[in-house]
Amino acid sequence: MENTPKNIFILEDGKYKEITNTEHSRRRKNENAYKKRKFIRIGNCLMEVTYENYKKYYKSKEREEYVEQRDKDHGVILVPEIPEFCKLKIDVNALNEEEQREIQRYIRKVFEVLLYFDKKDQEIIRAIYIEGLTEQKLADRQGVRQQTINKKKKRILNKLRAIMKLLEDE
Repeated sequence: MENTPKNIFILEDGKYKEITNTEHSRRRKNENAYKKRKFIRIGNCLMEVTYENYKKYYKSKEREEYVEQRDKDHGVILVPEIPEFCKLKIDVNALNEEEQREIQRYIRKVFEVLLYFDKKDQEIIRAIYIEGLTEQKLADRQGVRQQTINKKKKRILNKLRAIMKLLEDE
């Protein structure tokens, strides 16, 4: 089935655990508490989220679709704002409209995935890639060694790469 998610992640004890589609279906059918859980689709994955995040996600998605349709109706072509922290050396003007949309979609997926990382991981990514702090300055701010920040950053990026790879395989 085309709409069947390839990977399903549920929250157990505050951490994500991958389950099979069969297990997910069984739980939906037999467990009342499980039926109340909220999931969002990211690429070809289904991820459990809190009710609050579920509402925020769909409200944001609805708004995004509205704005895209409004822009399309008015003939607006958006050039993606590629954040400097992405370190992409791309001449946006040399890309066609579809390539620009593809970059927007990929960056959006990265940010959607990062929303489900814990707050400490988000802080490290935000500080290094958005604020532009060095690992040393962030380490000083957090009262830890630079090597600790470097190891955490590598772990976060590896985790992000793995999830993005799963999403690309859809």
